[in-house]
Amino acid sequence: MKNFLTKNMLYILFLIVFSGQLSIGLSAKENEIPQKVKNALKKTLVNGPNSLGKRFMLGFPANDVDQAPKDALDIYVASDFDGEFVLQNKLTGYQKRYTLKKGGVVALATQNGGTTWDWETREIGKAANKGLELLSDVPVSVYVLMGKNYSSEGYLAIPVSAWDDKYIHCSFWDFKEWAEWKTEFLIIASEDKTQIEIKLKGLPIGAETADPNWKIGQTKTITLDKYQTYLVQGNGKTRGQFDLSGTEITSLDKKKPIGIISGHEKTMIPKNIVFNGRDNLLAMLAPVSRWGKEYYTVELDRKTDKGDYFRVVASEDDTEVVITWYDKNTRDFINSIN
Repeated sequence: MKNFLTKNMLYILFLIVFSGQLSIGLSAKENEIPQKVKNALKKTLVNGPNSLGKRFMLGFPANDVDQAPKDALDIYVASDFDGEFVLQNKLTGYQKRYTLKKGGVVALATQNGGTTWDWETREIGKAANKGLELLSDVPVSVYVLMGKNYSSEGYLAIPVSAWDDKYIHCSFWDFKEWAEWKTEFLIIASEDKTQIEIKLKGLPIGAETADPNWKIGQTKTITLDKYQTYLVQGNGKTRGQFDLSGTEITSLDKKKPIGIISGHEKTMIPKNIVFNGRDNLLAMLAPVSRWGKEYYTVELDRKTDKGDYFRVVASEDDTEVVITWYDKNTRDFINSIN
């Protein structure tokens, strides 16, 4: 088990490699979670904000190359209550209503006609009318899955009630191989006429994004309406050299919160390994206001010591990070670095 401790606000992206595939997430057995972590989780679930909500705005960043065979673009909705929800985009005229059963899951899938790959955002440098609003009359949890033949990933949707005005992007390096797979993030607006400032950061300074008129180090202000999404990508011309992590995305009106999905079209982790699986990356980010100062992680039980991969992003300069790890069987202290 590892413990990340810092004096300033911190966000950690967990990139976990297993069985030749990539995923983003965190898992642990019940008895492996420290009691104070259980108490914090319980407090969050009771008082919020958390992943339960009645209003969600969803988006679908680019997965693999556009021509890759498509498998599933799915939305899963679960609740502890009987109720109804509607999925809609008033800009396109799309609207469908569904019934919820207590303890059940409603699966909207390409296979049953509940979703379509037309919702995937691939437009660069302009607003796209591809966001979806999910409105429920009872609290629900929403999960999104995007799967093509050789790249799949999902994200737990964060309700608009837990959104805020400032985010810092975190993903992974561009990955050029037989295709030019790009790092990316997708912005989703929850209200009309939302002005958003994007301070493009990362490496190398001055490098062009997929939009050749926009380079790392520059700042841009865009305006999005409700249901619109905006995709920012790397250029895919290198492997392990181009990264947009650290980019600041801010709504200029706190009354108009935004959502951010960080990801990657398809990549391998670590960046220079090419004999294992490549996969899509997705995560709906928490706003900076929801970041914390202490994190616990538990390694997945994969029978062999594959190791986990962490990317740490700080919200302030001169942030000191202390990492302490313990034996996963005995829980004895092993080492600590800062």
